[in-house]
Amino acid sequence: MSNPNFGASLRNGSNDAMQTSAGSYGYKQTMAENTLLDVSVWAVTGDIYFGCPTAEPQLKPGFYSCNMSQRGPYLERMKMATDAILELPDPICDMLLSEFVTFWERAPRFASLGLTTKRGLVLWGPPGSGKTSAVQRMAAHMINKMGGIVVMAGEPETTSMCLHMIRKAAPARPLFVVYEDLDALVRVYGEGRYLAMLDGELQVSGVVNVATTNYPELLDKRFVDRPGRFDRVTYVGMPQEDARAAYFQAKAPDVDHETRARWVAKTEGWSIAHLRELIVATQVLEDREDETIKRLNEMQEQLNSDQPPAEDAMGQVTLLRGAVGRRIGM
Repeated sequence: MSNPNFGASLRNGSNDAMQTSAGSYGYKQTMAENTLLDVSVWAVTGDIYFGCPTAEPQLKPGFYSCNMSQRGPYLERMKMATDAILELPDPICDMLLSEFVTFWERAPRFASLGLTTKRGLVLWGPPGSGKTSAVQRMAAHMINKMGGIVVMAGEPETTSMCLHMIRKAAPARPLFVVYEDLDALVRVYGEGRYLAMLDGELQVSGVVNVATTNYPELLDKRFVDRPGRFDRVTYVGMPQEDARAAYFQAKAPDVDHETRARWVAKTEGWSIAHLRELIVATQVLEDREDETIKRLNEMQEQLNSDQPPAEDAMGQVTLLRGAVGRRIGM
């Protein structure tokens, strides 16, 4: 279930940056070059962090948004209780989390081979399937277990400058960049600017990029055509039976076991949002259970009918582009 603060700062910016003849965003790039030269520590005012030559030696582990002021780019720490994130049974999330932990353990091998140290993942699926929850869980592990930094991507040049500042001050620290609703971000800021950030002139080494989208068919194929931008495209389906049982147990512990078991049996294919509404409607508003389930089934069926087809639950997906299907595997 999405945290209300998650991604709140994503869509502040415009497409009106000044382009040079070389195609880069000259003003901000020059600012980045000037700002990054002396960055080694952080100056702190409340939750606002500025890169500078002297001050606090490192960022606290946590979620950060990227912003721009007259003084240059800065990071703002976002409020999120990562220790309170509900961990539902999820084999896909377990698999991805294990892979990312291994990636950071083996990061020095990339440098020894002369390779850019980065991995990329796109999570796609219907609204409410748990994509954001999966990202939150991976990010919480990065923060709580590895002391890492999680950055919410927004305006590409500002985000890139902030990532470079982090890398300048802490070359080996785990860095996790979240592109929530990538298709929406691309519509706001443009495809070319994000491609430059992922593997062009604005890219940063030593990073895991994770994007979510409800509509992968809206993404330009350049985002998923080759490893290096996003290496995996993974389908996230609706919560399975054990996840639904765990959710009801965690969120409705006072409801008797027989009722929770009945809910689990009648909510196959439901999103987390629909599971939550079942609890709210029946336990808080005291609506009739049968009427609530009928109403939510109709809503869920409509939601499912709007989604592209999915393959198996371990991440094989088919992205339809016109009449041509292409398979991107795990």
